[in-house]
Amino acid sequence: MKKSVRSIRTTRLPVRLTTIALGVGMAISQMALADSGQGVDTWLGNALNPRAVYNFEIRDPDGLGANENPRTPTGFLFVDPDMVKPWTKAGDSGWVYRGNVEAGGISVSGNEKRRGFVRYKDLTDGIYLNNFHVEVENQQSANYFEAFGGGISNDDQYAALRFGRYNDWRVRTFFNETRHVFTTNWKSLFVGDGSGNLKLSPQARANGINPGGVNGAGTAFNGATAADQQIFARAGMSAALAATAEGDLSLTRKKGGARLDMNLGEEGKWKVFASYTNEKREGARPFSAVGTATGGGTYSTEMAEPIDYDTHDFLAGLNYANDLSQFNLSVSASLFRNHIDTLTWENPWPVAATVNGLTAAVGGVQTQFFDLYPDNDYYNVKGEYARNFPDFYKGKFTAVVSLARSKQDDKLQPYTTNPNVTIPGVTSTVPWNSTAALYKDHADAKIDTTLIDLSFALKPVDALGIKIRGRYFETDNDTTFYNCNRNATYDVADVNGKNTLTYGGCTGYWGRINGQAVLINLANTTAGYQVNHFGNIPWDRKEYLGSISADYRLSNFASVNGSYEYEQIERSYREVDKTKEHKFKVGYTNRAIAENGTLRVSYEYDNRDGSNYDPYANYAEVDAGVILEANGIVPTATNQISLINLLGSNVNPLGRKFDVADRDQNILNLRYNHIITPELDLGTSIQLKRVNYPDSAFGRTDEAQDSINFDLNYQPSRETNFYAFYSYQNGRQKQRGSQGGTQGVISATNGVCSDGGNAFWNQGLTLQENLMRAILCLSPDSSLSHSWGNQWEVASTDRSHSLGFGLRQMFGKLMVDANYSYTDTRSKISYNLVNPAGATAAV
Repeated sequence: MKKSVRSIRTTRLPVRLTTIALGVGMAISQMALADSGQGVDTWLGNALNPRAVYNFEIRDPDGLGANENPRTPTGFLFVDPDMVKPWTKAGDSGWVYRGNVEAGGISVSGNEKRRGFVRYKDLTDGIYLNNFHVEVENQQSANYFEAFGGGISNDDQYAALRFGRYNDWRVRTFFNETRHVFTTNWKSLFVGDGSGNLKLSPQARANGINPGGVNGAGTAFNGATAADQQIFARAGMSAALAATAEGDLSLTRKKGGARLDMNLGEEGKWKVFASYTNEKREGARPFSAVGTATGGGTYSTEMAEPIDYDTHDFLAGLNYANDLSQFNLSVSASLFRNHIDTLTWENPWPVAATVNGLTAAVGGVQTQFFDLYPDNDYYNVKGEYARNFPDFYKGKFTAVVSLARSKQDDKLQPYTTNPNVTIPGVTSTVPWNSTAALYKDHADAKIDTTLIDLSFALKPVDALGIKIRGRYFETDNDTTFYNCNRNATYDVADVNGKNTLTYGGCTGYWGRINGQAVLINLANTTAGYQVNHFGNIPWDRKEYLGSISADYRLSNFASVNGSYEYEQIERSYREVDKTKEHKFKVGYTNRAIAENGTLRVSYEYDNRDGSNYDPYANYAEVDAGVILEANGIVPTATNQISLINLLGSNVNPLGRKFDVADRDQNILNLRYNHIITPELDLGTSIQLKRVNYPDSAFGRTDEAQDSINFDLNYQPSRETNFYAFYSYQNGRQKQRGSQGGTQGVISATNGVCSDGGNAFWNQGLTLQENLMRAILCLSPDSSLSHSWGNQWEVASTDRSHSLGFGLRQMFGKLMVDANYSYTDTRSKISYNLVNPAGATAAV
């Protein structure tokens, strides 16, 4: 007799408050909605219907559920599958049908406006259509029709329509809607939430908050001094918010689409498919902007970011399959459109005449803006091939090749929306609030990726399986942009007579509009050249991976497995040019240990190392030194010191970023399941993880995580299931840093390290090499302002206890499902500041 398993449902179901349901019509089978294909949503549902379709369930007397205590092939208890109830015939036409509907009423009480309750669902008092499902097919012509949905007319509704002819063609359509509530007590200083133009609210203006922090006469805020203007502004904003009513801040996602699948030819070896989906997101979400205010310090402005997105996804492909080979070719495109290009708001803070050397029009900086996500396109071509070699150790070869491009050509925004802006010491022939002051007026950005993945599996003998894999991945990033005004010059020339600098195809002034320029004044021998970024960093990388794994069956109940993996990553503009990682893993499985037990054990060791660590690599291509060197400018002694001291305050040469640092990792996993009685299982799992960073004098130095879990599963019958669990996890992490101070700063008088070391500047080296040489001039284990004498250490420990239990009971067509869980997590953080005699430390 043929056995079949249609589904295995987990015994740990979430608590679900369902409607009072009225069953109408015949029950229908549980649909396996998961689909390995692309193009349409593969799973529909909402908060009350996570499975989308619910059925009146009956026992399958012909499947694994025929036993009172069904188990998986490895011995674990599971809830047995359901059986499909028979069709209802519609006369002698060959048509049959089945369906169900769940409807009733909902009453919601309590704090129903709480964000955690309304997020991702829409529950309102009244009559409610929870879900429906109808299925019709003709058993003579093989045509079929299916429709289902739930939450109809609410903001979390979903629906699907599917029809076609079995083994010939099919069409699938769907629609779903989800509401995402960010907050239910939103208050704002602005009106116009959801749009790209925010105006100060009447409440704000009534409390003296005007654009740019000015009064009606265009003078300073309340006529106060710069030091007091922020005080008045904060008081006025607080009063305005207190007078503003609370509201919701949310967005709604609506997504719909369709897909066609069709066989070509009677044999069905060739298939084609095509799909289109559209997703719209509308609403607003929290947003914050930070700036510099009159009187010093920074301010933060909380507002609503408008959301009006439209995404179009296209997919088309071709499949071929015969007894030995399978081939897939697909072409896809995703087009994102943002219908709101920029967010402009009236500035409620006093930013008046001069800020950081930047002079604005009378009345301060009255408006500010932010360029929102640009329209962008993504294209992908992917080919997949698989070939069986039954006469060569039952081998199978698979290959995947994927080429993709992401691009956007957004119209760039000017440095400022405010007119009459000037920068001291700089003359520009174009206004700073025009795109003519930019390096380029369009982004012209693209990122290309290439993936090649090959694998070959074979079985030399029945008990042994071997798999060999190779993978290559590359990212090519072309997103260049520089802070360069090609229509501006420095008023005072450098000692070499230069009023402009040339780099990367741009000749002009290099700096940002806020006055914190990369090069503020070429002739300034007091402040020196600033070490600030003047452009973005186009991170590229190449990944090479090779692995071999094997699984050997020792007996009908036991097996061993092992694997080795080598990964090499080559990075551009990162601290480490190349990292190499070796991963070793061994495992053992025994399904008949201690007669009624199943044991799984695995151990993994990973080792990562790389080329020399260069902490300056992130900055080397986008700071002032590169521009100076490209123009043949040698900094004066004072400016050399300025460059080096600024750099030394930001870079610790002995610090390590953990994602590229040398690392050793050990992981031990153990899982044991014991059948106490046919109805009762007891399981235990343990994981021990140790991570060490042997070359990290500063940064993350080591971490560990220990976990243990006990679970009990009791299933006396198909109708009853009880479970309980307890978990404990202990995580530890250590980190070391160096507090900045005055120790090691370069002396301006003699041009040598403050500890009397050798002169730091060598005209035979490049500027970047001199900078790094100067940082390390004190000793191999200290730097300008990051030294062992100023180091600090922090250790964090997280301990978590979780326990819970649940009960599932069937009463005919009625199911009661209840569970409880409790989690207690405690974190302990300890600090240690090392401060020997003579060291400079900050408290």
